[in-house]
Amino acid sequence: MSQNFPLTSGTGGTVPLPPIENGDELIGPGLQALLANLDDPLFGQDPGGRILYASPAAIQFYERSPDDILGRSALDFIPESHRGDHRRLLEQVHDTGRTIALMSERLDRNGEVVPVYVKAYDVAGRVIGVIEHVLTQDRKGELRMVRAYRESEQLLASISSALIGIDRQDVVRRWAGAAETLFGIAADRVIGTPFLNCPIDWDWAEILERIAESREQDVPVRWEDVRYRQPDGQDGYISVTISPLLDALGNGNGHILVATDRTHAHKLEKQLANSRKLESIGRLSAGIAHEINTPIQYIGENLRFLSHGLQEMTQLLEALRSSPDERERERVRDSRWRFLEAEMPLALEESLKGIEQVTAIVSAMRAFSHLGRDDFAPTDINRTLRDTVTVARNEWKYVADIDLDLDGDLPEVVCVANELRQVFINILINAAHTIEEKHGDGGKGRIGIRSRRDGADGVVVTIADDGMGIPDAIRHKVFDPFFTTKPVGKGTGQGLTLVYSVVVEKLGGKLDIESVPDRGTAIHIHLPVTGRTGRGV
Repeated sequence: MSQNFPLTSGTGGTVPLPPIENGDELIGPGLQALLANLDDPLFGQDPGGRILYASPAAIQFYERSPDDILGRSALDFIPESHRGDHRRLLEQVHDTGRTIALMSERLDRNGEVVPVYVKAYDVAGRVIGVIEHVLTQDRKGELRMVRAYRESEQLLASISSALIGIDRQDVVRRWAGAAETLFGIAADRVIGTPFLNCPIDWDWAEILERIAESREQDVPVRWEDVRYRQPDGQDGYISVTISPLLDALGNGNGHILVATDRTHAHKLEKQLANSRKLESIGRLSAGIAHEINTPIQYIGENLRFLSHGLQEMTQLLEALRSSPDERERERVRDSRWRFLEAEMPLALEESLKGIEQVTAIVSAMRAFSHLGRDDFAPTDINRTLRDTVTVARNEWKYVADIDLDLDGDLPEVVCVANELRQVFINILINAAHTIEEKHGDGGKGRIGIRSRRDGADGVVVTIADDGMGIPDAIRHKVFDPFFTTKPVGKGTGQGLTLVYSVVVEKLGGKLDIESVPDRGTAIHIHLPVTGRTGRGV
């Protein structure tokens, strides 16, 4: 039913309203009595902002008569800087029917600016109720906390990493950010449940060990390339940082896990690593060709000599058989026989050595060029070092002599063999280059390669040179990406970055550098035998 029902001002004033459906139910005597007891100002406004109703608290707040308020625009009581917000507030409530709240300001009876918390709601299509909470100091602090909480929630929801909060009893309390998308698990499935019950397919033993490490040391623990099962069933990779939460007294209060998707980056890094490997092989290919060509040449020459010698010996044997004269037979034997008898075994021996040299080069090259799967497996460090020396021979043989001092009882190291070969060859080539820079064409330097045990569960490889050394001012930069002291076009600055990435970030090893300018550099590569990934320095 439609009727023209007046809204009272609470002090006797009335303003006729347009027809309102069921208006007698909306504004009846009981509701008017309720509104009259509100502590906060309440206004009834049309979508344009015209004041249709003012509660007793509103009349008291502005200390105006109803006739000075009713029928006027609400914008008359709002600072100009907030009028646009009020217009948009009324429009949105009118268009959507939703209740909307915002922080605003009002002008009190003295024209002073007063902060208010405004909540507007749809009353009956054409009437909008506006409650203005006048902010006392206590209420302002409370609203600031509410606003800060909402902002933090919006911030957490917008980050691209998964955020998991667990308390000191290892119960999940937060499941924010990209957690639902990354793991395909809704927050309401895991919040309030033990962290171990979260259906994430990853290495739980490693995760729990890292949490324990963070808890014991009260420090963040981070590691890269944690393999997990994506919601689509494919393998993915994430980086995980576990940080302790401390209370005001510094006591442990749980942990925050931040997981960032690195699946795409991992694929790109793998492709880049393979490209670097192929680039290194391409750079070494000319030297390898030369190294193979030399033994092949003398093998070929020896084989031609043996072929001609065999023909000549056949002719001599035929001459000996057909000659009845003893003197003639002696002359024939003395003519070429004794020469061929002495030289042909030497030619065979030299050819066999050449074949062994070519076989060693091809074997080492095959090891370097084999891409295979990047699986962790026990690796013979000494053999890897010998392969490195063989493959890089053309890089160092003209500028240095190499001394190998390898421990024959060295344990195998669990690692990705391809990556470790790349580590050794990058350091060896750098050593050759710095020796060449120091000695030029005037002489040779020395490169020492040594392998030893490093405690009960480690191996240390030292590659030392007597080249230019590293100045103290730049020693801390040598592992930085793109840092190089070589001329433009000769160095990419990626060689030692790769060394750091493999040894420290992937294998959990350590790199130590000893260097004296103009005297040389020694790089000590400490590798854990177990090859556990992700341990930083």
